[in-house]
This record gives sequence, structure tokens and C-alpha cells, in this order.
Amino acid sequence: MYQTILTVCSVIVTAYFGKRMAQGNIKLIMVISALCSVAGYVILANAGSISWFYVGAVLLGVGFSNCTVLPVSIIINNWFGGKIRGTVRGFTFIGSGLGGLILLPVLNAVIQSSGWRIFP
Repeated sequence: MYQTILTVCSVIVTAYFGKRMAQGNIKLIMVISALCSVAGYVILANAGSISWFYVGAVLLGVGFSNCTVLPVSIIINNWFGGKIRGTVRGFTFIGSGLGGLILLPVLNAVIQSSGWRIFP
């Protein structure tokens, strides 16, 4: 349910803020969205009930959509034109996928060796 709420919020927020970012408010929207992500993680870490967990998912949905794929797409559209725009977007998202492919096993090994808790 957490992932569903996060994804639905991302879709709604992307539809709304895509136009706002294209108008030139990209830095302000990204800063506010990053703060929403921080607030979402703080709420998730301290959630006392499932409803607070879902509130954190909403905030993370807002933060993730406005700090990742949406601004990257808008920046690529503004900087590149014509035929190269699609190529650059493809390389950008390939790099993102390769980063996940490399970082996930590395982080998994770190968590397995040192644990996932701050204080054991």
C-alpha cells in the first residue's frame, strides 16, 4: 500500500508541477520537494501508526517526482534540441539504471557486514 500511495502521488504531482517547472520555477520547486522528502523520511522513521506511514509516503511521492525524473527531463528539453534530445535522454536514464545496478549490490554488502541499525 505504501508503494501504491507513493506512486499515485508522484503521478498527480508530476502532472501539476511539470508545467510550473517548465515556466522557470525549477529551483524553488526542487528545494521545497527535497524538504518534503526529508520530512517524509523523518515521519517514516518515527511513525507510530500505519496512517503516519502513509503520510510519509505522500511526502516522499511529492519529493521523489519533483527531484528526480521530472527536472531531469525538463533540463534536457531546455538544453538540447532536435535529434540529439532523445539520445541524451536515453543516455541519462541508462546511467541511472546502471547506477542502481552497481550501487544496490554494494549497499547490500555494506548493510550485511555492518548491520542496518545505527546502534546495535
